Amino acid sequence: MMINNFEIPQERVIVQLNELSQHPKHQKYYGVNEFIPESLLSNINDLGVIDLPIINPEYEVLIGWRRIQVLKDMGHNSIEVFILRPPQPLTNEDCTVRVDYAQLLKDSEEQIIVDSNQHREKTWLSKAKEIQFLYKLLENNPERPRRERAILSEKFGINEKYIDFLLKLDLDDPDVKDLLEKIDNNEMTFSSAIQN
Repeated sequence: MMINNFEIPQERVIVQLNELSQHPKHQKYYGVNEFIPESLLSNINDLGVIDLPIINPEYEVLIGWRRIQVLKDMGHNSIEVFILRPPQPLTNEDCTVRVDYAQLLKDSEEQIIVDSNQHREKTWLSKAKEIQFLYKLLENNPERPRRERAILSEKFGINEKYIDFLLKLDLDDPDVKDLLEKIDNNEMTFSSAIQN
């Protein structure tokens, strides 16, 4: 797996499902008890797991948590996964850049989780959390074009005005969570939420 232009080796292994845990950053964005779409259930039932989950060396799932939940519900005990195996830091005296691959992986886990879940249907709270995280990444990248909102608008397929609104929200505020839930439940439009 490529992370920030460095290759992190991965190994294909079979692990027991009960050894795996949901990554804390995954819980932050998508919750503990996620909705599992019927299409995922039927695809795994018909075809098995096609895209193998990816885990870190601590056996925390970076990619594929819902697939693992489906297999547990189906009574499976094990699964084949890719485990990321960071090599030892480069310490060669001739090396001009020292790379600590384990730290690089740790620092990138949240981005891996968010980037790997772009395809899924999400609540507005999950989208807002992702947008705020990715905005900070873009903002802190010295090589970035100064178009963070436009990049996020294109990535999420929503208006820059909505991106602005979501960036300003305090996502720990219960009133904000209620507001976003009302939008999800079609009790309020996004436009009317912005005006309030």
